[in-house]
Amino acid sequence: MAAGSQKRAVCNNPLRWIGTSLIFVFMGRSRIRYLIKVIIHVLFWAGVYYVLKALTSTSYNMVIKTADKGMQSINASLLFKHSWVVLGFLMLLFYSNSLWLFKKVMRFKTSFTRIVVIAGWSILLFAINDVVIKLLMGPGRELRIPAPPGIRPGFTLPPPADSWLHMQLIIGVVFLAVLAVAIAEFFIKEWIRNDLRRSRAEAQQLSIEIRFLRSQVNPHFLFNTL
Repeated sequence: MAAGSQKRAVCNNPLRWIGTSLIFVFMGRSRIRYLIKVIIHVLFWAGVYYVLKALTSTSYNMVIKTADKGMQSINASLLFKHSWVVLGFLMLLFYSNSLWLFKKVMRFKTSFTRIVVIAGWSILLFAINDVVIKLLMGPGRELRIPAPPGIRPGFTLPPPADSWLHMQLIIGVVFLAVLAVAIAEFFIKEWIRNDLRRSRAEAQQLSIEIRFLRSQVNPHFLFNTL
């Protein structure tokens, strides 16, 4: 009975019904926007992970001597197994900058100080990422491949000397790219917020001017009518 009376009260009050409907509409729109943002971020990081895996995988050919003093050609693929660690640090770099650090550095007076703080934080994350990867890979950063015929089982094949440097350069470039995306995303959001605030202020100023003109016109209109 109470629920029915509340429903009839809402239906009998059109303004209350319209207000309630608008609240549900805006809640639905906000949820849709949030869902779209989540989907965009998931697709973005999936693309980053795929690119990272593709760029850090290298192939090379080596010729080694077998136990019977013959020559064996080996085609080896160097797969970087710790791309998920790099992805985690990239996400930390992106969200820590866009949600926290950029807002803090905007309070600084000089652009040089802002650049130094952002660069220092990014270099720190890159260095920690490098240390974590080295700890996970172990000493020597060697690649273990299946032993070909004539070679003792468990043969350890070290990758070329420049492979680790090549990976580090690629990871550094990806760090810079993600940092650039974070900067662009932050400033686009700030531009949209400032534009929205300016539009609201202009609309409010226009409404005040219209009310002022009405207050000036109405007394004269009433006087002329009388």
